[in-house]
Amino acid sequence: MKTMNIAVAVLLFGYLISCKDSGTNPTPVIKTPRQMTWTADTLRSPDPTSIQLMMDNILVFSPNDVWVCGWSDISRGLIWHYDGKQWSESNIGADVGGMRVDDIAGYSSNDLWAAGYSGDNIFLAHYDGYRWTRQSDMNIRGELLDMSKDPEGNLWACGRDGVMLKYNKTKWIVDRIKVG
Repeated sequence: MKTMNIAVAVLLFGYLISCKDSGTNPTPVIKTPRQMTWTADTLRSPDPTSIQLMMDNILVFSPNDVWVCGWSDISRGLIWHYDGKQWSESNIGADVGGMRVDDIAGYSSNDLWAAGYSGDNIFLAHYDGYRWTRQSDMNIRGELLDMSKDPEGNLWACGRDGVMLKYNKTKWIVDRIKVG
């Protein structure tokens, strides 16, 4: 019995000594912006005669799911998608006709909204992952300039002349800030 106690004590002591160092976790490296590796990519206008292509807004769901919108001097309503390997132009113009897209917001690449103007009226279109569909029941003069999603998941859009819209995942609710 005494031999057994000594053996257990030796094993326990050996275990405690061998587990004395729990190892070290890697120290996270926090870089300043000057130490970071920045990369650049260049989009080309779909029309070779274009001399300007200006991206206005960006929406990032992940490093492999990035959307940007902007305009060129030739065409309007440009939306591009990055899949982690390459950029591809969205077919929004072919799906909904002429418009100017000022911003994009949404829940995923299969539930995305674009806002801007078409003619004298605001423009809203929804993307379901396959095609763009114009929000047709809106007949509001003006231009939507910005969109954002709140913590509850509502989308908000605002624009010229005090136009405010809220999307509660079911419908767009229209409001207007009175400017006087």
